Amino acid sequence: MKIGLVTFLRKLFHQNLGIIACFGKEAWSVLKTLERWPSDGISITHRLRMHTAIQRIDGTRFAILKKMKKSRLITILSKSPKERKSRTSFIMTRFHLLTLFKDACEPYLNASILGRARKTKKISISYQNPRDFVENKWGKVDERPYGGGPGMVMQALPVVKAAAKVLARARGKKVIVWFVPGEKQFTNAEADKLMTYDDIIFVCGRYEGIDERALSILKTLAPVKKYAVGEAVYTGGEVPALAMIDAITRRIPGVLGKDESIEERRVASRQVFTRPETILWKKKKYKVPAVLQTGNHKNINAWRSKKS
Repeated sequence: MKIGLVTFLRKLFHQNLGIIACFGKEAWSVLKTLERWPSDGISITHRLRMHTAIQRIDGTRFAILKKMKKSRLITILSKSPKERKSRTSFIMTRFHLLTLFKDACEPYLNASILGRARKTKKISISYQNPRDFVENKWGKVDERPYGGGPGMVMQALPVVKAAAKVLARARGKKVIVWFVPGEKQFTNAEADKLMTYDDIIFVCGRYEGIDERALSILKTLAPVKKYAVGEAVYTGGEVPALAMIDAITRRIPGVLGKDESIEERRVASRQVFTRPETILWKKKKYKVPAVLQTGNHKNINAWRSKKS
């Protein structure tokens, strides 16, 4: 019965409708089977609201998860809300970096919270190097700019071919991120919007930039969003890409452990304190604000609001 059910579910997911059938102990094993499918086998993103309808068929509980405009959620409907919460699983968001310098990204993406998110399959990271799509034997991807000027410019075709390879494997909702200094600023609100995509492709330029024709071609392949991350100009697109991956990943349920850990979703202050209560430094005492030690959450939230 399990084999028939999994085959049935897989077929339904390709039709953009998710149904998880709960057969007691079988339910959890079914979910685990779904999670083991290849990442390009199904396309489900994280979060956002769902309509859940409960039907009883032959005495068995079904969760019918209707696809909404932007995302879907796999959930096990169990006897208790506590068990249901513990058995909620999200299919990973896939980040793709088009970069010449994978080694500059991996240490950060493998560390701490991001590294743990990769291990628990909340997110996946892949790389495409434009050098792999050139015809010269040196792997050269840059040329002098038309019209003169300093520096070199990345050629359009290696970037386009790298993106096309990623897009050929992406079956879900996809978007290309193109970095432009002075463009629309990336914010928490934008991070929430990007969470609705299955595959997010970051184009990390170098040198004096990328031939603008690459952008024109990429727009014919997938939606393109242009962002600036801060007002500074960076050596390459890797730093803003890492910042965006960090901001998006930490908003995925389960990555930080508790949703309350996301600062903008609670009353938070830029000023934080921990033990000891008093620090003595060069004969001067530095104390924790008294209000934080009262246990009065109303006053504490009022203080945090003033300091935010």
